[in-house]
Amino acid sequence: MNKGVYAITRTIIAATFLFCAGNLDVNAAPQSIEAAGEYLIGDGPDENINTAKERARIEAMRVAAEKAGVYVESYSKTKGNVLTADDIRVISAQVLSIQKEELIPKVTSDNHIMWTCNITATVDPDNINLEKIMQDKKAVEKAALLEKKITELQNENKQLKAQYQSSQKSSDKTVIENQIKMNEDDLEKTMLMQPFYIDNNWRSGIDINSIDYDKSAGIISFTTIGTKELNNTTIKTVSGMKIYVRENKIFRTGSIGYFPGHPEGSPYKGGKSMGLEPIAPESYAERYQARLYQYLGITDAPVNKLPTWVLVFKDQNTGYKYYIDTSNIRCEKENGYVYAFGKTSTPQYGDSVNTYLFDVDNMIVRPFMVENGKFYPESKPTDHDIAYLVWARNYYQEH
Repeated sequence: MNKGVYAITRTIIAATFLFCAGNLDVNAAPQSIEAAGEYLIGDGPDENINTAKERARIEAMRVAAEKAGVYVESYSKTKGNVLTADDIRVISAQVLSIQKEELIPKVTSDNHIMWTCNITATVDPDNINLEKIMQDKKAVEKAALLEKKITELQNENKQLKAQYQSSQKSSDKTVIENQIKMNEDDLEKTMLMQPFYIDNNWRSGIDINSIDYDKSAGIISFTTIGTKELNNTTIKTVSGMKIYVRENKIFRTGSIGYFPGHPEGSPYKGGKSMGLEPIAPESYAERYQARLYQYLGITDAPVNKLPTWVLVFKDQNTGYKYYIDTSNIRCEKENGYVYAFGKTSTPQYGDSVNTYLFDVDNMIVRPFMVENGKFYPESKPTDHDIAYLVWARNYYQEH
């Protein structure tokens, strides 16, 4: 492999990928996928470890989504849906759940460093909601166009770095170096712009021009734009957010809703935080955090561990499932509190994650939100609240 050549390659680990387009059980348990991506740090300008890790991860995710696409396509046929290749690619990226990720460096024969990202992911049939994802065809098409642009920018970057390495004139190198920097910046912005689904068919993205990072205070301020299609009309929300880097928490400064026929917009009740909220795993806030940290080059801030979801309660009437994350849980012995993240999985709307504070001494569910410095208990706990409480009390006593 020549020095300075930007290399992203695919590694297919087929041993654990048991999908076959003609032999799939759509009612099966979550299926495991393994994929890998590589990036070679060459002699080009601004080559660094952080960029190499991220590029290797992008490729690993692309390979994983490609594998998941075989399952999504087969699943869609059982539901009577005919999907294009772009549809399948976008949906596959949405339904992947990352279980494990590791980054491994290796010195090549010509003394360069190759970073490999190995990903273990699952595709869960319960998370494939074709009706939800395909409800707004325009959103899927936009996501596909952004993914196409990312691929084009990656190929362009590869060619530019090859030219940089082979160029003999310093003046030519300077011109190519500037082109590479512009390409890298465009790539990062395009990745940041990709919308993702949150709860109840809402899609959300980050306004690039709104990002402000106060390093001394450790606060990232930014604006998000969410859209939802309802009865052939578009509802839009613009929300202010602040991520507190050192605390791994978020503060919502407010949300404004824009409805058809009401151009002025109106504030959403409850669109503002009462206090700092922990960033929950697999939440919209964590997705914002991951993209912003990547875009701003933040690598030394506390983040969540990969979650381990344990089923606590299933509502037999609605089919809703309630989980608690055992990887990011904390007990306060002096107060009798258990801080935990809960996930609700529903057939209609998919997954949503919430933060809980359990007062196990008094057997009270307290929302994490505080008002005037005080916690207010849940006045009418539901069946799943009670199940959560019992589980949290047992966990507290065991730890």
